[in-house]
Amino acid sequence: MAQPIGKGQAGGAIPQQRAQDNSAQTRAIANLGGAIAQTGKLAEQMQAEKERQQLGKAELQFAEAEGALQAKLARTPEPSEHEGIARRHFEEAKAKILNNESYTNKFRNELTDRLNMAGATRLNKITTNASLQQVRNGRQINNERIKNRLADHDYAGAAELINGSVGVYLTPEMAQVQLEEVGMRQEDHAKKQIKDDALNEIAGDPMGWVERNKEPWEGDMAGDWLALQSHAKSVRRNKGYEETDNVLDLIYSDTLTNPEQIEQMTPHLRPKARESLRTEYLKRQEYLAEGIRSSSVDQDSLIGTVGDLLSKYEAEDTEDFDDAYVHLDSLIRGIKDPAQKAEYNRQLKAKRSGQWAESKEKKDVAVKVFEDAIESSGVLVPEAAPPEELSKGSYVDAGFLSDQDRLRSFGFSEDQAEKIAEASEKYRKGNETGEDPED
Repeated sequence: MAQPIGKGQAGGAIPQQRAQDNSAQTRAIANLGGAIAQTGKLAEQMQAEKERQQLGKAELQFAEAEGALQAKLARTPEPSEHEGIARRHFEEAKAKILNNESYTNKFRNELTDRLNMAGATRLNKITTNASLQQVRNGRQINNERIKNRLADHDYAGAAELINGSVGVYLTPEMAQVQLEEVGMRQEDHAKKQIKDDALNEIAGDPMGWVERNKEPWEGDMAGDWLALQSHAKSVRRNKGYEETDNVLDLIYSDTLTNPEQIEQMTPHLRPKARESLRTEYLKRQEYLAEGIRSSSVDQDSLIGTVGDLLSKYEAEDTEDFDDAYVHLDSLIRGIKDPAQKAEYNRQLKAKRSGQWAESKEKKDVAVKVFEDAIESSGVLVPEAAPPEELSKGSYVDAGFLSDQDRLRSFGFSEDQAEKIAEASEKYRKGNETGEDPED
């Protein structure tokens, strides 16, 4: 039976061709979509690269702006102004960096956040540094004010500033240390003022000062009192020597016409010495009236007498030392040989120079410091070192009191040992060199 058209094997080929055509279209569309997707991905990568470069440039601009800010702050010495300067500077820098039309909205927003965060971090650091610098500046100014008060000896003002600095520039412990130092300085200044006033008084009226200060000073100025007493006597001696020389110059130049003037011219001589000067004046008048001339025999005898007296003369150990000086000085003036007269004058001046007197004063001070230290500390110095037959003065001569380690080993404190050794060395140095060591 014959089959109808379209239902045989040949008729079935038409639907199969359509299916193949549809498959090709699908593949083409798929390929086109992949190409489009790849193109979009590439565009995103290009945009991301562009934004990375923009971000790098923005970071460089920010770093440049930050460097310019540091230079600006360095030119501004007042730390309290730094925060405002930095805040304005960062705002201007941010506005400049964001002024770029090529930025996408998303990138601009992200960059703005980054700049705000970086600016806030830098600003916080600058503000902190400014505050610390302001405190340092304040502390420095405060320290200078304290130093100025101390230089002016305004110890109450210095203490007030220190107390006002607690909790601001100083801890309570630091303030306490500074207040103690101020107290020590005030005490030292008071002692120095007392000694300076005493020296000024002694320079004008040595024995008047001695009379007004008969009672020994107490405490750690006991040694100062002893030294000032000796100094006053030395000043009186030296003034007496000068007065004697002046009067004898007038007598032997025949310009003193009234012996009653001698008392007014010699306020630092004792009555016996003044009387000797009057006697010398009368002898000179007799000599001029009688026209007496000394023979060579008289000169030999005079030279021998002066030499003997000079060998025995020590002002400290001679009763009426000023009278003895008047006698020696007047005898030397009668010597005719210029060389011999010059030599005896040199010896006499050396006797009155005060070198030996200063040495003895320092020895007395050293012994007094030693005795006071023994009394205040109860230290018993071993008899075996130095030998027990040595006196305290011999301790000084032997150098025993100059050894701080030895003194501390016997129980003296660090301060006591240092004071004893210092006083002893002053004496020993002057005694060995013949010079008055610096105080």
